[in-house]
Amino acid sequence: MSNKKDKTDMIDLHFSKNRYGEDSNPVITGGDRRVFTLEAKIAVNLVEKWGLAAAENNGEDSSGRGTLRILSAAEMVAKACNVAELLSEEIEKRGWMVVAPTIDSVKKTFLSDDT
Repeated sequence: MSNKKDKTDMIDLHFSKNRYGEDSNPVITGGDRRVFTLEAKIAVNLVEKWGLAAAENNGEDSSGRGTLRILSAAEMVAKACNVAELLSEEIEKRGWMVVAPTIDSVKKTFLSDDT
């Protein structure tokens, strides 16, 4: 569906050692610097509420009423992933995804002598 690109430049990794004393193990934590705009949050919320019907059309019964077939777990997972991928591509295409500044650039901006 989409052209997979390296998105590691949008992730900050932090290495901490001795967070809780001398005997603690080193920890690597990470965070995504991309943040949703209001429009993107609304779109994701709508998809969460209405976008993933867990059934599909399965023809009609003997009285002519429509019937539904419940999706299998594998089908639901595939559908959820497809919808999520399409939604994120559309959000990025519309410019509703922005990249938050790094901690270092924020520190540089707010701790400079010019402010």
